[in-house]
Amino acid sequence: RRGVFHSRLCGQLGRRSESRKTILRLWRRHRSHPAVIHHFGWHLLELRGPAHTRAFHLSHPPPADASAARRADTLLQEAEVLTTLRDFTRARSRIEEAESLAPGLRWLAVTRGRLLAAMDLQSELLAHAREAAARHPSCWHRPMIEAEALVALGRDDEALDGLRRHACRFEAPFLMAQ
Repeated sequence: RRGVFHSRLCGQLGRRSESRKTILRLWRRHRSHPAVIHHFGWHLLELRGPAHTRAFHLSHPPPADASAARRADTLLQEAEVLTTLRDFTRARSRIEEAESLAPGLRWLAVTRGRLLAAMDLQSELLAHAREAAARHPSCWHRPMIEAEALVALGRDDEALDGLRRHACRFEAPFLMAQ
């Protein structure tokens, strides 16, 4: 749906109010559309919190005709909610189920990283960030995740070296040249 794209774009450009209005309008008109259900779930998580979003997921499973990637997205959204609720066992099972449906999604690495960070498994998070970098080298937030894990492990110098090496991902090249 064009409206879902419009809502996402408004959210990315900082127009949160317009993004919310658009998704609420879409939700009133197209409650059974998989993309609308998924995007509405993110807005619920932001506005009403994880408990309300969990109840929403239980009452609005992905439609049977939804693609495997859409079902995987919904499972990863559920994993985010369960991680916030600190139900790590169920969150991990949702991530594994999503991986079996759509193994190439970048969002899998992000969600698994957030789960490992929430569980305070910094050494596993560091290994995961490096493994994800091999699979998705253009992922812009991977150096930051890796640096956070290194700092938590007490390896500050290595974290600074990594951030300096990847500084061009965070700043414009002409700023880095100064």
